[in-house]
Amino acid sequence: MTKRTIAVGLAAVTLGSGIVAVFTIGDRVSRDVIPAADRGGGAQPSRERFRISTRNRKQAPAALRPTQTSAPRHVKRQTAGIQRRADDKRSEHTDVSLQLLEILAITDDAKRRIRLEQLAVRVVDTFPDRIPELLDEVRFPGDGGIFLNALCRALAVSDPEAAAALINAVAVDREMSDYRDLVDGIAAIAESWVRLDPYAAAEWLWDIPDERVRDKTLTGVAHVLVNKDPLMAAEWVETLPAGGLREKSLLKVAFQWSQKDIVSAAYWVSKLPDDTSKIRAVYGLVNIWTREDPHAAAHWAIALPNPSTRDAAVSHIIDSWTYSDPGTVADWVASFEPGMLQTQSFHRVFSTWLQFDRPSAEAWLIEAGAPLLEQVGFRVIDDPAREPPSPDM
Repeated sequence: MTKRTIAVGLAAVTLGSGIVAVFTIGDRVSRDVIPAADRGGGAQPSRERFRISTRNRKQAPAALRPTQTSAPRHVKRQTAGIQRRADDKRSEHTDVSLQLLEILAITDDAKRRIRLEQLAVRVVDTFPDRIPELLDEVRFPGDGGIFLNALCRALAVSDPEAAAALINAVAVDREMSDYRDLVDGIAAIAESWVRLDPYAAAEWLWDIPDERVRDKTLTGVAHVLVNKDPLMAAEWVETLPAGGLREKSLLKVAFQWSQKDIVSAAYWVSKLPDDTSKIRAVYGLVNIWTREDPHAAAHWAIALPNPSTRDAAVSHIIDSWTYSDPGTVADWVASFEPGMLQTQSFHRVFSTWLQFDRPSAEAWLIEAGAPLLEQVGFRVIDDPAREPPSPDM
């Protein structure tokens, strides 16, 4: 009966012929084949010795031939796939420059723009290190602006700060002073960056020398931020320096915040410093509030402590409310303390009311009586058909 024993590093094989082969496993092995009868003690007969090497596989017994070593088929497939991808990567790295040149040769403006935008996304995803080199191939303004805007939009999704640095570098390198061709890219950076760090985004925007682009973008930032976090937007807008941009931004924040939470917006507006920018915020607030609850808006406005802010709020409410309920507005004005605000408010109400509903306006004036009308500067006419009531200016 044939017995076989294999050990790592040392193998002893007993074959049916009675021959024992003892050998070490290696690339090149020596095997001593000894007859079984000579394994005992006593005199040692002559031994037949022969060597088997991997070079003589065909002559060696099958059991003694070294095992063929070959990678499994699935490993070969994986290795081939990795090699193909590496080759494709090198090919793409070369082809992206050629592809840009081919796109720039397209005469149809719309097609060229689309292809440039598609290439920009691919470059940002695959070859971001080649962006400066590729930008050198395009001209500014024109295709360069389109390509740079698209690069910034794609890059701003994951790294708006890097996109901002890219625009800065291009602007400095080309000594730009007109940023109109870069509005889309700047807006994309600002909208993405403001969600992460609104103060850093604003600081970057303030360094843009083109005032028109800067102000437009900052106003857009306020719009984006107030939808995300109205309180953060309010705090951010308050950091802007005095001027038209701050006033526009305050108006936008107050208007949009009022649509979400009018009570919180009103509290914020009431705490703003009393200046012209606060009046713009008041306009944004009461514009929404008068539509939703004019009585609450009127109560809030007349209680404002600063006369200038109060008068501005009252005037805005009158202008909005008179068209829908002029009699109630007139009754509200009649409840004011006698003075300049009441007089101006009556003139404001009736200058509008008399235009679209003269009979009702005249009836209210006659019913109010001469003392009130004289106090506010109106003349009462006995025959309204002959001459309508008119303010004594």
